Amino acid sequence: MNLLSNALKYSRRVASPRVEVGAHVGAGGCVYYVSDNGAGFDMKYAYRLFSPFQRLHSSEEFEGQGLGLATSKRVVQRHGGRIWAEAEPGEGATFFFTLPGAPVASIVAARGESEAPLAEEPRPALLAEGGGPRRLLIVEDQAIIAADLSARLSRAGYVVAGIASSGEEAILLARKLRPALVLMDIQLKPGLDGVEAATAINDELRIPVVYVTSHSDPATFDRAKRTHPLAYVMKPFQDRELSMSIELALCHAALERRLAESQRWFRATLRSIRDGVIATDSRGRIVFMNPAAELLTGIPEREALGSDLSRVVQVVDPASGRPAPSAIASELRLGRSPGASLDSVMVSAAGLHIPIHESGSLIRGEAGRTEGGILVFSDISSRKAAESDRERIIAELREALHQVKTLTGLLPVCAWCRKVRDDHGYWQQFEDYVRGRTEANITHGICPACMASISEGKQHGGYPDPTHPPSVSD
Repeated sequence: MNLLSNALKYSRRVASPRVEVGAHVGAGGCVYYVSDNGAGFDMKYAYRLFSPFQRLHSSEEFEGQGLGLATSKRVVQRHGGRIWAEAEPGEGATFFFTLPGAPVASIVAARGESEAPLAEEPRPALLAEGGGPRRLLIVEDQAIIAADLSARLSRAGYVVAGIASSGEEAILLARKLRPALVLMDIQLKPGLDGVEAATAINDELRIPVVYVTSHSDPATFDRAKRTHPLAYVMKPFQDRELSMSIELALCHAALERRLAESQRWFRATLRSIRDGVIATDSRGRIVFMNPAAELLTGIPEREALGSDLSRVVQVVDPASGRPAPSAIASELRLGRSPGASLDSVMVSAAGLHIPIHESGSLIRGEAGRTEGGILVFSDISSRKAAESDRERIIAELREALHQVKTLTGLLPVCAWCRKVRDDHGYWQQFEDYVRGRTEANITHGICPACMASISEGKQHGGYPDPTHPPSVSD
């Protein structure tokens, strides 16, 4: 029980936890094992594994006091057995223990049976990725063959979830039971045959199918092949052959599910980002387009799929406004790795000119072969508008600074009327000239010297010439 609880504990953080419990019967007794695909451990620390209060993982990661394995070791040793483990970090661990007992031949003799019936006893149920037993659906229209197949699968450690005798019943049971795999006989009568039933099950439920049939003619095989079965077992077959086909099919199905899940995550991520993303195949034809790319180009993904990238992403020369090929798109279409990212102007389907920043990269497969490309582009209208505003403000500041600086130079002033000649040769009032070039406001008053002169003029019956005011010292 301790080994099983440990297996569940250390594999709970895995996306698809798997725990397997089994036993190997030999002449000297049984070797039991509990295996998981959890955290595992480094074998160089295995010597500490069964010592009291010794843990190979921190208590923050996994709860426990380090006494369970030590206790299990004492129990096994008191029964004359031994216990050991094998593991890989991050790949899981398998714990083995032996319990000595009478040889298998002695057990058989005590029962008064031959050795064959003992070998026929059911094995512990094989566990699926989620931790439950691997449940299979049998589709066979001959009851005797179906019963024999069910018995074979049970002895191999599988759970037979149900038996269907027709294609229609197979579809209904698959919907209800959701088995891990369907064993399908091709020749079913009457109604739907095995190929038609397998097609419906795979299209609707994505449940893997293994064909079990006695028909090997090319026409039947070709029909079955179009449904993408994961295995094809010919009758009559050996139990080992059947089990290997089932295991390979389940493994392949698990890999396909993980791949599909990764693709869903990848597509969801690309569809949620704000930049436009377009993916192409090796010939430059569009295979994916996210909503941001649809919005910028004005072309829905359903219309763009299969089109050449240059038809969807159309740019113009910023200077002349004439159509020009996108440098990034052209490099991708030719299978060359684009250089640095660049700014360009794209023309949408509605004729709008949109400033964009674009970059791209190639998708390379095995041996460096180009399998497609990715074009990423974003609307930089706001950035371009901000740059334009910045340039305008800088120009205005430079002009204002130039106008202010002209006041520090030589000002031509009329000695009589005191008008000022501007840069264009026009004469302006001094106040207007200063007000147009600075933020200063002109006010009028009388300086002390002029005030003294005015007072003196009143006393002598006249006023001095305003163009030649006396000095204060006068």
